[in-house]
Amino acid sequence: MTPAALALACLLAVTLCYCLVCWVSPFGRCRRCTGTGLLMPTGRIRRPKPCRRCQATGRRLRIGRRLHHHTTATRNVARRIRDDAHH
Repeated sequence: MTPAALALACLLAVTLCYCLVCWVSPFGRCRRCTGTGLLMPTGRIRRPKPCRRCQATGRRLRIGRRLHHHTTATRNVARRIRDDAHH
């Protein structure tokens, strides 16, 4: 097997594994609050604040799942426009 074919096979395997992870578990931990949903400020008053990035849930939609939702929504809009043009 040539090095280019091996690299392509490895890239395909990694992509398929990531797609499977996005399908099985679409949410991952928020990187900003590390999955707690709270942020600890660095001032004198150390009262935890809710994380604005994940809306205090501690979970964020994975990038692959976000891309899937975007392409699905775009395809649905295109189909709706095409169907409306035929009627």
